[in-house]
Amino acid sequence: MLRIQDVTLRYRRRSGGPLTAVDGVSLTVAAGEIVGLVGESGCGKSSLARAVVGLHRHDEGTIGLDDVDLSALGASERRRHRRRAQMVFQDPFGSLDPHRSVGSAIGEALAIARSVPRTQRAERVTELLELVHLDPSVRGRRPRELSGGQCQRVAIARALAVEPRLLVCDEPVTALDLSVQAKVLDLLVELRDRLGTGCLFITHDLAVLARIADRIAVMHEGRLVESGPAQQILTAPSHPQTVRLLEAATRFPSTAQNPPIGVPA
Repeated sequence: MLRIQDVTLRYRRRSGGPLTAVDGVSLTVAAGEIVGLVGESGCGKSSLARAVVGLHRHDEGTIGLDDVDLSALGASERRRHRRRAQMVFQDPFGSLDPHRSVGSAIGEALAIARSVPRTQRAERVTELLELVHLDPSVRGRRPRELSGGQCQRVAIARALAVEPRLLVCDEPVTALDLSVQAKVLDLLVELRDRLGTGCLFITHDLAVLARIADRIAVMHEGRLVESGPAQQILTAPSHPQTVRLLEAATRFPSTAQNPPIGVPA
């Protein structure tokens, strides 16, 4: 479904040469699969995620979704592409308009996509809220009236409103209380199983991926240094950076971790 091939992304700087954030990365995500992309802060994983949904332009390589090359699309076609790949951001409060109610935020996504007639939008908003395990009564509330976990569920519901083929989740549980993280992760797994949606899950925490990922790819300094089935990466890592990330996850375990992971001798 998603095919990233030899992608390089650079940022222009006012002084000095360009900064290479992503350097020749190749990665795939199949329908109904959760692929975890893990790495330290500044390794380029969020830049790659934003390129996938069209928020950043990449300089080299191809990003294809359902065999459509993103770099070959014009402006109007690119907007249509964004409906097929939706992003869930790290800060659930910052990603929602504080002046809009929950129902208005989700309804706006439906209106932009024109996927549901105006007369049926209220019913569809209710369905989406129930899909993410929120009581439909929250539709009249503003983000400040909700918890962080509730806001992130609203953000997920809004992303699902346009029926995307792919969810790109950029550190979606980092800003949440530890007690809430596991519930949001379980929701993403449930949605994967129920809807068949693919998911590219960005994180710095391998303990999180131990709970949800089918495959794991490890980034370091802009490059992909290791990838494979989750169990293989978690129990028999081959790259020193993966070992360091495993050691960090073991030293500072997350409550989202289930089952526990350990660093092989």
